Amino acid sequence: MTRTICKSARAPLLAAALCVLLTACALEPKPLDGEARAERAAQDLATLHDISYTPSAPITLEEAMARAIAFNLQRRVKEIETEIEDAELRTKNIDMLPTLEGDLEWDRNTQQLSSTDDRVVKSANVSLTWNILDLGVSYARARRQADEVLVARERQRKALQDIIKQVRIAYWRAVGAERLMGRVRTVAESMKVAIRESRNLEATGANDIAKSVAYRREIIESVRQALDVQRELREAKAELAELLNIQPGSDFELASVRLASAMPTLPLTLEEMEVHALDNRPELRIEDYNERMSVWQAREALFDMLPGLKLSAGRNYSSDQFNLAPNWLNTGFQLGLNLFDLFSGTSEIDEADKRGELSNVSAPGTD
Repeated sequence: MTRTICKSARAPLLAAALCVLLTACALEPKPLDGEARAERAAQDLATLHDISYTPSAPITLEEAMARAIAFNLQRRVKEIETEIEDAELRTKNIDMLPTLEGDLEWDRNTQQLSSTDDRVVKSANVSLTWNILDLGVSYARARRQADEVLVARERQRKALQDIIKQVRIAYWRAVGAERLMGRVRTVAESMKVAIRESRNLEATGANDIAKSVAYRREIIESVRQALDVQRELREAKAELAELLNIQPGSDFELASVRLASAMPTLPLTLEEMEVHALDNRPELRIEDYNERMSVWQAREALFDMLPGLKLSAGRNYSSDQFNLAPNWLNTGFQLGLNLFDLFSGTSEIDEADKRGELSNVSAPGTD
């Protein structure tokens, strides 16, 4: 009776101990403390200081483009994304190889269970398994991943084009700002003088009051527009400084350039430029690769719908002295089919067809 009570009382204790163990193993979110955030901020400041730029000479357009390309973080992000896609492609290629597994086991029993068993048994096996269906699926995935690599490269090329475009626009805006700033100040001062003269004429009675007020209102509106232009011109140089990672507040000069008086002669005709743009635009190439990936996505779904054939071969060893042979080979094959894949495969093929159709009608820049 006492043993029965002890056993019944032991079960709740084991359950409580198990609950305590599971609670102790549960993880809670742990935000970064102040020291970790301060260390990260210090590293960010050091990185910004390393890439900051203080020009010692006037900056040319070519130097501005080269520096923006070398230190722009967006271009670096696209470059790392391309490297990630390359690494995934290598992984997909390895997935097409057979599976090679090895196992080494050492068993020891405290007592001999029967007269035909050893207390200590050493065993080992090496097996090679190859699923023919997985080979087809892995090949389709590898082909899709190869196109993903090409898409990442086109996005990297698009980022490079955007950087050059932004630097060129900001540079010429800054050049124009330096040339127009003095003229804008002169116009603003002339307008202020005109307002004073209008007030003087109104005070002497030479002009009608209503006409003078309307005239001054127009002048004030012109002054406001001149000040807006002046503010935009200042922002143009600040935008260029941001693209070149120039420290805020640093003064820099732009190299004197000669503005062309006429449109330069282009090496291509209008029809040739249209063909060149359609052939080389990154967004259009990305859609071409997306369409090709949709084809391989449909083939992958089709491979999944087929029966799977698995081939296996292995070599085994056992130290059990009662075995007739310590070493032996085993071979086999297995044929299997998941009936639910027949239903999911058709929907995946439809999805791939829709993705290909979307790639055909997608407009450039919607990626």
